[in-house]
Amino acid sequence: MPHRAVVAVTTAGALALMSAPAVAQAPAPLVFREVQKGTTFSFVDNPPRSTNARRPRPSAGDALVFTIPLAKGGRSRGTLRATCTITGIVKKRTSALCYGVLSLKEGELVLVVSTSNLDDPKTTGSVIGGTRAYAGARGTFVSTTTKDGTIDTVTFAR
Repeated sequence: MPHRAVVAVTTAGALALMSAPAVAQAPAPLVFREVQKGTTFSFVDNPPRSTNARRPRPSAGDALVFTIPLAKGGRSRGTLRATCTITGIVKKRTSALCYGVLSLKEGELVLVVSTSNLDDPKTTGSVIGGTRAYAGARGTFVSTTTKDGTIDTVTFAR
């Protein structure tokens, strides 16, 4: 093959590689342990209100509001703040729609969770956005409760 043809083929191949989109890898999952110390929790009994204020029975429209400190490797890592609106109760299963924000030093992640039972030991939701280092973030959020505590895992989509 003449020298010019080799240079042309090589140049064309290099240009094609440079113009091809890079395959972006998703960042490694973020894993946190929920810390009980410093956790806050409020139950908002919206109408129709429970008849027993000391032991309210949840109903559709009631809300749960909570703040949970997060740690990784024994060090404070951030805070999960969320509200859950109860959407129904069927056979002792409380369904809810929750919105939350994971606030971390490098940015925030916005979460949405729809659950058919707030008492399930595993809750799964979506990461629908973020700020600063997490701007445009997408992925999943899983919170798993065991006898040793609760672990939250954020897995980013590509």
